[in-house]
Amino acid sequence: VTEYGVANLFGKNYQQRAKLLIDIAHPDHREALERAAYKRFKSLY
Repeated sequence: VTEYGVANLFGKNYQQRAKLLIDIAHPDHREALERAAYKRFKSLY
């Protein structure tokens, strides 16, 4: 839970969790988080 939303991570794999957490991160940090997740997983979608 953040001031930008809620993410239910139960039953999700690491890639799905990363996407959900990025979606509720502060907007100023989302781009960097997406780049890091893409580097780690080679895809987020």
